[in-house]
Amino acid sequence: MNYETDKQSVYHFTMLFLYRRLLFAFTLAFCKVSIVLQVYIIIFSSLGLLCYVVHWQPMEADQYDFLAIFNEAVLLICAYMLLVYTEYVPSPEMRYEFGNYFLYMLFFNFGLNILLLFNEILRMVRRECKKRRHHKKIRRDRKLKVQGDEKKKQAAIDARCKEYEDRKRKEAAEE
Repeated sequence: MNYETDKQSVYHFTMLFLYRRLLFAFTLAFCKVSIVLQVYIIIFSSLGLLCYVVHWQPMEADQYDFLAIFNEAVLLICAYMLLVYTEYVPSPEMRYEFGNYFLYMLFFNFGLNILLLFNEILRMVRRECKKRRHHKKIRRDRKLKVQGDEKKKQAAIDARCKEYEDRKRKEAAEE
């Protein structure tokens, strides 16, 4: 990701992100008592990291901060939607319907991330093309300048030769 490396909050964000993953793995492995407890632990860890990202904004550009906040918000919404699959909702039809909404939310999140990734790639390609075009122009200008300098040198040599020949003719005519 694109973190602002001069901020102390970047290191905290990375550690919190990794702790959340560790908590998620720990919850799935050792907290088999209640699915509801697992979902609430996931919800509170996502909410905590979302609050941290919104408050500190550790990314280097607003675009990346927006994307991090959006991803965390979608993850939080999806975690809330997991409550539908607990014993609170006994209707399979409603679970099936919320499953579709869950998938739509994930597809929208993936689509937006891919769209922003392609946008970033296009910006990098455009920047590289401009850079190459600029360097090509500089090389062409240097080449023209060198050629112009060579023409000037040749013109100066020709002028000196002509002066020399004119002087020799004058001297020959005076004798």
